[in-house]
Amino acid sequence: MGGTFTLSAQILNVEEVRKEDDSKKDWLGQLDFKLAVNNRNSTPEEQSIFTQFGITSNITLLKERTAYILIGDVNYNSLGGDAFISTGYIHYRNHFAYKKRLSWEQYNQWQYDAGRGLRNRWLTGGGARYEIFEEKDMTLALGTGLMLEYEAWEGEENVVEKTLPKSSSYVRFTSTINKNVTLALTNYYQVGYDWEDEITRNRISTDFTFSFKISENLLFTTSFVSTYEDEPIIPLTKFIFQVENGLRIKF
Repeated sequence: MGGTFTLSAQILNVEEVRKEDDSKKDWLGQLDFKLAVNNRNSTPEEQSIFTQFGITSNITLLKERTAYILIGDVNYNSLGGDAFISTGYIHYRNHFAYKKRLSWEQYNQWQYDAGRGLRNRWLTGGGARYEIFEEKDMTLALGTGLMLEYEAWEGEENVVEKTLPKSSSYVRFTSTINKNVTLALTNYYQVGYDWEDEITRNRISTDFTFSFKISENLLFTTSFVSTYEDEPIIPLTKFIFQVENGLRIKF
């Protein structure tokens, strides 16, 4: 078992802000308030349950050909006076030709996770996205590309740093069950070869979100996020997960 947060530990799900039916809008946004239970831990031997509160902001500027997406997240964790845990990220993405079936994406991201020993993670990348089908109540899309990722982790004796080129691919499925209920599922796969350690580092992430509309601008959300990493940079639990319940304000 393991624990993670909205970023899925290493991979950010930016699929919540795509095509919008109301073309008159230039700005889209949402605020998520979350309460979660997870088993974030610093070593495979330590299995501690934490509660978590977090806020995520998501703002998109829609132009004729490009969508500009900015997402920020801050989370705080504590348990019975134990050490304070802090996580966060900032993600910026350009989605070119976002109205077309074949489109292009470029993104940049910074992240930290004090509880698990991640000092910094910087990444930049880009790729193509293809809409396999897009119906009124259902969509399926594939994305693939390349990225460069830098990580700095707190090791037992010193800071461990890695810079790796990786491929990054995802499949995205959404379904509107009725006017009030929506399901969204995204699976990611990232892989890169570490020439220094002579190993391949694989990362798989799943992000499932269920949302129920309370009013026009207020939704209740439940999400399950999991990540498996076969070769962590430092000794950590390989499989981590999080279950979240929260409220989302859309504007």
